[in-house]
Amino acid sequence: MADTLIVEKKYAGPPGIGNGGYVAGLLAREVRGPAQITLLRPTPLDTPLRLEHEADGVVNAVRDGQTLASAKPAALDLQPPHNPGAEAARAAAGMSPALTRNVHPICFVCGTERDDNEGLNIYAGPVDDAGTVAACWTPADNLANSSGCVDPVYIWSALDCPGAFAFMATHQPGFLGRITGEVTGQLRANEPAVVVGWKIGAEGRKLHAGTAVFNAAGQVVGLAKAVWFGPA
Repeated sequence: MADTLIVEKKYAGPPGIGNGGYVAGLLAREVRGPAQITLLRPTPLDTPLRLEHEADGVVNAVRDGQTLASAKPAALDLQPPHNPGAEAARAAAGMSPALTRNVHPICFVCGTERDDNEGLNIYAGPVDDAGTVAACWTPADNLANSSGCVDPVYIWSALDCPGAFAFMATHQPGFLGRITGEVTGQLRANEPAVVVGWKIGAEGRKLHAGTAVFNAAGQVVGLAKAVWFGPA
């Protein structure tokens, strides 16, 4: 197991801090099976964080005595929605708020100011009026390991932003607070995938969303549910 964790500058979400899905993916490497990651404080970039492993499987990312994020084994009870297919996902992406609202232009996942090889370019847009969004994603070669399969940390990243985009027609998601997910299959580089986000429910500032990644064969390779916090 690793002793430290570093979020490089290129994996920023909002300016100056790590993308929540990417941070979750790094911590999920330390947990066997489905993992629940809680983001307690913004994760600084290019800064070593100490990983503290507890006896019950909990892993904390710590800096200056403060826990910034925590991961633990978890059960994931979530059914993915219908896969809308690549054509519908491509059409939905063309209506994404990312293209018109300047949400987080440098975000590693949904930023529109990233070159193809510098970000995931996942622009989720509405599929229906019920709060389901989708996007196409063709992972680049630089996201894959020696076998040509996308590193799970990038699938975790893809499971982040579309959950927030599911709420953008009715709410203003502020930041990712917790994500519980699992990478369940393989995704190959240069093969088209479909990423889907959907509303689960809302409780005051807490917005509950689901996300899923489908490979070119239509199989679910990543699944997550998340809690987003809107502005106070």
